[in-house]
Amino acid sequence: LGIEDLYILDLKAMKLMYTMGYRHSKDRLAMTMGVGRAFSIEVLDNLKWKLWDDELNSRLDRSASERIMQLLPKRVIDRLHLVSYKNDQIVTIDVKTNGFQYGLGTNIWSFDHLVNASNVKDGRLFPFVAIENPEQVISDAFGSEMFGRLIHLRQFLWDKEKALHQITDEVSHEGDQNHVQSPTLPSSKIEL
Repeated sequence: LGIEDLYILDLKAMKLMYTMGYRHSKDRLAMTMGVGRAFSIEVLDNLKWKLWDDELNSRLDRSASERIMQLLPKRVIDRLHLVSYKNDQIVTIDVKTNGFQYGLGTNIWSFDHLVNASNVKDGRLFPFVAIENPEQVISDAFGSEMFGRLIHLRQFLWDKEKALHQITDEVSHEGDQNHVQSPTLPSSKIEL
């Protein structure tokens, strides 16, 4: 199962964009976005539960596509199911937190990187298009509660960033002192 098209959300700016996906590829699986891919036990068993090359830190989805196309029987590959918002009314949103200095982990591909990559002439991705009303799209797809949870997460990250900036400022002003007290950071627990 793979997603053909994608929304991406820059959580800090609350900017939502949409792409129709990849323009072209040598195989159907490589036409799917990495986010939202799902593999059956049959596929995983055929790959001995090794989707990609172990030494990779990026391009894992491409590696998985190549392994599947090389190692799986054609009858299995022919049963791949692709879904898209265009055809199936399924919405996939990749939420990016890298706009925050102290985000929630590392985004392999940042919001800006994806948008810029889609604007390359003859690039693999169709260009991303800005969505005027992110709240409407997210609420229609997932309910207003989900949009509220995203706003809550955004506020949590804003507060965390603000607190860490204050701590950094305090430490730099107290740098001449021999002893600096350990700062108290905001809780990392988020209830979504």
